[in-house]
Amino acid sequence: MSEVESFLKNFHAKYPGCTVPLEDGKTSEGLSSYEILVNTCLPKGSVLDLACGDGYLLQLLSKKYHSLNLFGLDMSEGELSAAKTRLANSPIKLMEGRAQELPLTDQSMDSVLCHMAFMLMNDIEKVIGEIHRVLKPGGIFSGVVGAKNNNGEIWNIFSKLLDKSLEQEGKNWSLRLGDKRTRSEEGLRSLFAPDAFEQPISIAQINTYYQLDPDAATSFCMLMYDVDLLSAVGKTLFEKSLRSEVEKLADVDGKVHFSMGIAHFTCRRVN
Repeated sequence: MSEVESFLKNFHAKYPGCTVPLEDGKTSEGLSSYEILVNTCLPKGSVLDLACGDGYLLQLLSKKYHSLNLFGLDMSEGELSAAKTRLANSPIKLMEGRAQELPLTDQSMDSVLCHMAFMLMNDIEKVIGEIHRVLKPGGIFSGVVGAKNNNGEIWNIFSKLLDKSLEQEGKNWSLRLGDKRTRSEEGLRSLFAPDAFEQPISIAQINTYYQLDPDAATSFCMLMYDVDLLSAVGKTLFEKSLRSEVEKLADVDGKVHFSMGIAHFTCRRVN
């Protein structure tokens, strides 16, 4: 297991379900990043939620599409334990494993979905090869990844305070999570070969908008991966400083308004 995978496993063991607060962010059409994937899924056959976390996306899929055969895979025991609780008494099959070695037979899935995890994966060509292998001809792979079009003063404050806190502890972000090609439209297009996936693949740059009270907004920021580099004492001090600054951003309605950029991509396996 790579250093990056070890970091991610440890993080998600401590914070299972840490991506669920992304449900609070809505597009201009009123959809969350989870709902975007639910609406993209083919309404038939078998579906794999790749890096399923605590099963939130699978729960949404099961509510909308009652006839789907649903599978969830994650490498985190902590997330899978939370998923088993969330999805108790459902026929959804949960599996522990890596995206680079999917424990599924060839051409067994109609859809593969991935929410905010594709950009964290190493050996990305191997991941895509495995996705292609398990997809049926005409099946789709659809994912949501973080994008650079984040905006809002909260992110400037967060970055400055975190950089200062890390510097005070003599730490820096040395791990490279994922492949940088997954974080740009040009890079994404370069990953999906025309002999494997229909061209051009669909990519939409989207903003999701949040309206949270200062405490919720602070908690949201505290679940960013790089915060976990701080010591326990450092986290406490950082959170206190962040909350103080975030409180100043609240409007007359008592809410902090900010947005996060995402990219939604979909590609279809060639026949």
